[in-house]
Amino acid sequence: NDSSADWIFAKLAQAIALWNSDGLEFDIVECEGLQLACYGPDQHYSWHHDFGPTADTWRKLSIVAMMSIPEECQGGRLQFVGENDLFHYDFNIGDAVVFPSWMKHCVTPVTAGSRWSLTTWFRGPPFR
Repeated sequence: NDSSADWIFAKLAQAIALWNSDGLEFDIVECEGLQLACYGPDQHYSWHHDFGPTADTWRKLSIVAMMSIPEECQGGRLQFVGENDLFHYDFNIGDAVVFPSWMKHCVTPVTAGSRWSLTTWFRGPPFR
């Protein structure tokens, strides 16, 4: 067990607890591992849900933190499908977004530079 990343998990857990207490109150019992991703030019992540038909069905909340300086990356936007249209977040380094894992989302193609992000998922018992 490498404790060098414990502070990251503590910060993410704190953010999730605050966000989750603001109305949703999902039953969260654990954090999945951290995923550090780097997207280079022409790389993207197609439309998907973090909530799926396997063991991942226990995922309830997703959190994505931007690890890149915005001026060093073009494109690579995190987009979501809203009720009537698409929307996205413009991140600064260190910003994070929390969303229900069933929300459909993607990362648009990076057109220049590198996009670094840190992602994890918070899990709990199946919804009833």
